[in-house]
Amino acid sequence: MIVRSADGTLIYCESFRAPKARGALLVVHGIGEHSGRYQEMVAQAKLLKLDVHLFDLRGHGRSQGTRGHFQSLDELHQDIDAWISHLVDSGSLSADLPCFLLGHSLGGLIALTYVPKYVRKPLYPELAGICLSAPAIGLRMNPKRILEMKLASR
Repeated sequence: MIVRSADGTLIYCESFRAPKARGALLVVHGIGEHSGRYQEMVAQAKLLKLDVHLFDLRGHGRSQGTRGHFQSLDELHQDIDAWISHLVDSGSLSADLPCFLLGHSLGGLIALTYVPKYVRKPLYPELAGICLSAPAIGLRMNPKRILEMKLASR
């Protein structure tokens, strides 16, 4: 499935439904990843009777954009808005199921910064919790500085 973000960027997303689901996971992947890397997690979540909804960040996987690049977290938040709005409008995300936002690495940072915006969305299902896997917060080294050093050494 493809959804259009606020700036027109096409965002790839997919959903996996569990029979008699008792909850839903909204997964935000890390940098350099894509939704396809989460197939094992999808299989395990389905055993736990959890629906799983995935999307590719702009510039990752099957979404549009310069590979691995984004301008701001706000841009990514707009992509998440488009994705979740699609899930709600299509009936894929039910208000009857507890909904958990799961973020890995950069996705953890994105999820953390998105939550205050999410909870103000009256048409969205209530967020029952947030799950973080190695969130990209409190880094000892500045990733931008590392990239600058790599480029300078070429």
